[in-house]
Amino acid sequence: MNRKSDQELLTAYAKQQDETALAEVLERYAGMVYGTAKRRSGHAEAAREITQTAFAILAAKSEKLIGHTSIGAWLHRTAVLESKKYLRTEQRHLRKVKALTEQPQTIATEQESERVGPVLDDAH
Repeated sequence: MNRKSDQELLTAYAKQQDETALAEVLERYAGMVYGTAKRRSGHAEAAREITQTAFAILAAKSEKLIGHTSIGAWLHRTAVLESKKYLRTEQRHLRKVKALTEQPQTIATEQESERVGPVLDDAH
């Protein structure tokens, strides 16, 4: 069996939209990309999303990547970068949730509403 190189597969996908060539690249590197993403993100679901994203980026940039020294190294780096992006997004989300939960509650009691309501109505 004559196994095609990563470059041959990438070229076939980029130039002829050969989906089987891209599928072979995915088969070769999906485990590595997923493992990298899982180690970096700490979450299996995030690792699956990061893996999908990395291969979507590969497909979108396939023509520019023809001649790249190592597709495996490029995919590894992409997994690392996408994992960092995921973690930044998660941290931002957690900060927002924390800020919302730490804000004082503004629900007025019935007595407060009866006392303040007429003053607010008169002010309008």
